[in-house]
Amino acid sequence: MNILKKALSTAVIFSLASIAHAKTYTYDLANVMSAPGPVMYPGLDLSRAKSAILTVNRNPGETPEIRSLEITFPNAGKLRTGAFKRLDDGRYRAIVSNAWVFKEVIVQLEGNPELFANSPAFISVLVSETTSNLNPEAMNQGSRLFDVQGMVRDITNMATVDTAAVMLDGKRVSLNLKDRVGVSATDGQQGFILDTQWMGRGQKLMYIPAPFGPNEWDRLDPIGIILEGSTTDPTIQVRFKDNGNEQKSPPIPLRALLQQTFPASL
Repeated sequence: MNILKKALSTAVIFSLASIAHAKTYTYDLANVMSAPGPVMYPGLDLSRAKSAILTVNRNPGETPEIRSLEITFPNAGKLRTGAFKRLDDGRYRAIVSNAWVFKEVIVQLEGNPELFANSPAFISVLVSETTSNLNPEAMNQGSRLFDVQGMVRDITNMATVDTAAVMLDGKRVSLNLKDRVGVSATDGQQGFILDTQWMGRGQKLMYIPAPFGPNEWDRLDPIGIILEGSTTDPTIQVRFKDNGNEQKSPPIPLRALLQQTFPASL
């Protein structure tokens, strides 16, 4: 009995640790485009989709979980759904009952199985015509109602975990370390994110390279900024936890990062 209790306690601890490390992201489709399919219903205008917003749970080493998808239109009600199932070929599918005037529609996302930011995704919505009770997400088939596509953009709200400041060329540089690793939606820079304000030169997001690729970012937790060396030309590092083990990024000259982030200012 004691062995069983210990085993159950260990399982609960690991389960809670997994839940605690899960991260929730919000994505939208930038430059969203849509097109109607061959299925048309009088008075139902599903053209010109305005937005497609995804809420995604991520756990290190696990398949991303799409918690919700919301597609909005200028002249029709929103389509909201969750409970997506990832199929063996990398597609995600969900079954939605009573959407608009239809008994059942199939929502399918493909082209970006890991849901990476700055990568394209394609969403199709089908009117269900053949159904299966055994595996509906995979086996139900239908005719295309409309498509939506665009570039996945990370719009998750970021929290500040540490701050630092330094004087450079007589001007104050304020650094705010954000709580996750990410990628720029404009120029593709990626890594630890610093919301940087340089007095007289503006405010931009600055990126310090992370030690791993995007598919391993979910296990990293930024926790602190380290400024060392000369007060006029310091180096900068990020303290972070990798699966709970604290590490530091390699030191980089702060001036070099600022030159990259504020190229017109130096």
